[in-house]
Amino acid sequence: MGMVLFRMVYCLLFGLLLLGSTRNSLSQIGPINAADFNVDVVKVDTPPRMDGILDDPVWKQAQMVTNLLQHEPAEGEPATLKTEIRVLYDEDKIYFGFMCYDPEPDKINARELKRDGQLWQRNDMVSVAVATFEDMRDAYYFQTNPQGARRDMLVGQEGANLNGDWNAIWEAKGSIHDLGWSVEIAIPFKSFRFPNKEEQIWGVNFSRHILRTREDAYWVPISRKDGFQGMFKFGKGGRLRGLRNIKPGRSVEVLPYTVLGSLGERQTISTTPVATDLDFDMLRDLGGDVKWGITSNLTGDFTINPDFAQIEADDQIINLTRFEFQFNEKRPFFLEGSDIFNLGRSSSQFGGGGGGGGRRPPGGNMPQLFFSRRIGRQLADGTRVPVDLGTKITGKVGGTNLGYLNMQTRETAFIDDGLLEIEPETNWHALRLRHGILNRSSIGVIGTFKEPESTP
Repeated sequence: MGMVLFRMVYCLLFGLLLLGSTRNSLSQIGPINAADFNVDVVKVDTPPRMDGILDDPVWKQAQMVTNLLQHEPAEGEPATLKTEIRVLYDEDKIYFGFMCYDPEPDKINARELKRDGQLWQRNDMVSVAVATFEDMRDAYYFQTNPQGARRDMLVGQEGANLNGDWNAIWEAKGSIHDLGWSVEIAIPFKSFRFPNKEEQIWGVNFSRHILRTREDAYWVPISRKDGFQGMFKFGKGGRLRGLRNIKPGRSVEVLPYTVLGSLGERQTISTTPVATDLDFDMLRDLGGDVKWGITSNLTGDFTINPDFAQIEADDQIINLTRFEFQFNEKRPFFLEGSDIFNLGRSSSQFGGGGGGGGRRPPGGNMPQLFFSRRIGRQLADGTRVPVDLGTKITGKVGGTNLGYLNMQTRETAFIDDGLLEIEPETNWHALRLRHGILNRSSIGVIGTFKEPESTP
């Protein structure tokens, strides 16, 4: 009886000790005063020189942000290395300058140069997250390293939807020097959507990653339980103030294209090998895209005979499972605003700021009710179904996110197991509405409809 009682007391004490340790580990970040995390942005007439070195006099006009706090490995502790961040803007762009001090510049990691490379896994890097609407639920995310390599992402519902296939127009220039490394970022306002108002107040957070020590530090601190997605929970604070009279870009943008080519067949016209004739057929293709800013919050995209020939090719894989692989969407027409059609996290898993990939098996943490790669898909013999027309409207009306897509694909003949098959002309529809309720919840509806033409 005494031994049983001793074990019970021992287990109780051990449980209390473990509970106290857990509570301490979850409370390393104390209460956050939102007023401590405001940046008043300064407008300049002359933009900074984009060379990766923050010695341009205009940077001295900017408010300096410092005092980053660790997320890993010592949650809530001050960052081990000093970081200075400055923000400026002009008529067309917003500029971010990072000065990352490091007493051992020869140990700075900057291995990635290509667009959308694996920055977090192999590099020192910094990142910026910006939320442009008042509800702060959706954001834009930008990463760069000491070489100025770029990676970007659309974020929906405070990190629930991540779209790493989105590519914005922006610039980054980095430099490694005796003090450490620095980088300058310039993002055109036309890469963002934001409400039409005289003064903007945006959500913002900054981070720095030091590869050799695996240290992650943030301006507005985030707890381990929130993970990487905590960077996009702007309710805790982090505001850019003072953006006045900025415009999102042109209201109408027209991008026509034409493709000319020829197909020749060599024919011998005599017994002499060099006596040949060439019979040419001219190949012509016309099309174009139109982008219309219906309002500052709502964008219409229209396409006629879109040219997807220059899109990055999919990875070649060998699939030995009974399930199909779903490749990520890379066609620009389908990418912008695509996060509205996702119910859960997208294929591009950034993890702690990196990750990603070009394909995914079925499944995931949320059902996928709409998959745009089936529109204009590749058939059994490798033929792709041409897209003739397309309309897409995406954006925000009040507190409601809206997405509508209508596409028309052409009738296409193909060979399947030696038989001639016909993919019928098809009209595709998708409609998605999502309305925010309470602080961090939303309610929505999605509908899809496929209407193939009957074939004789």
